Amino acid sequence: MAGETIEAGMQRELAEELGFHRTVTSADNFWIRSYSHWVEAWFAFQTTQSLSDLTPQHAELQRIAYFTPDVAERHLTQIGFNNYHLELKRAWTHLQQRK
Repeated sequence: MAGETIEAGMQRELAEELGFHRTVTSADNFWIRSYSHWVEAWFAFQTTQSLSDLTPQHAELQRIAYFTPDVAERHLTQIGFNNYHLELKRAWTHLQQRK
């Protein structure tokens, strides 16, 4: 939304779409891509929160699930999904570096 930081926007979207409430910081962001009319910001988080504790906004999400990196990569290579291999690898590396 106009006037909010990228971190505030991610925090708001997580709450709206997943019912996932956490403080989002710039350290959670691992990649930003700028386009002519928008900015694509990538964040990575680890949580122990159960899926049953989340409340997905079904108007925007059909389902949610946790995956290991290998399983996530297999899902992303299925027909109909954007091929986000590079982003997935960057996210995993980011999380490992934060430990």
